[in-house]
Amino acid sequence: MYNNGLFILLMTYVYIINYFIVAYSCVIFVNSKAKLLLEEPVEDDTELKEELDKIRNMVEVARSKLSKKARAVGLMKRKLDHIPDRAELAQYQRRFVELSNEVSARYRETKRHYALYNTLSDVQMYLNKELSLLSSILDAYPEAEKSPEAKEQFLRQLENIDISVKQTLDRVESKRNKEQSVKSNLNNQLSTCMSAHRQYLAAVKQLETEIQKNLQLQEQIDQLNKNE
Repeated sequence: MYNNGLFILLMTYVYIINYFIVAYSCVIFVNSKAKLLLEEPVEDDTELKEELDKIRNMVEVARSKLSKKARAVGLMKRKLDHIPDRAELAQYQRRFVELSNEVSARYRETKRHYALYNTLSDVQMYLNKELSLLSSILDAYPEAEKSPEAKEQFLRQLENIDISVKQTLDRVESKRNKEQSVKSNLNNQLSTCMSAHRQYLAAVKQLETEIQKNLQLQEQIDQLNKNE
């Protein structure tokens, strides 16, 4: 982007120089024409005035175009001043990386708090269910002692409660196994990404080393060419 702007600026300078040349040529032409007209015998001033008016109009048009190009160059220079250089871009990149790391850390912390809240909420729900179940058993026990039929019915209710608790336990175990499987897959992906990251860092380091070697060899070649 910076190179394109510089190219446009250079081309604009070329156009301005061309317009300067045209304006200068017009002035020289006016002077030479006026000199010739003054040296020649004048029969009719009307033709001379018309010729001078045409030349003045040409000069005014050239000056107008030149001023427009000068304003365009000024605008282009202001735009180029707003384009950051390499040092500023590197500084922006470092700042964006810092902000990205900070946002990622804050996101992980928030996610951990949400997970803790959901876990504690589930624990509270199951504790409330357990308390309600024990309360219902405690309330139904005195009635079960009054007759064998009530006792048998109470035992059947306990069996149903036991089956319900086992089903709930199975669902929780299944959910836990799924979460463990997802965790294992994510750990494998993390290991793969970390390995790729280490390979990337090693490749970058090797590239920097080769670049330094290339620069040294280029300097040696330049030195040999100078000696020859």
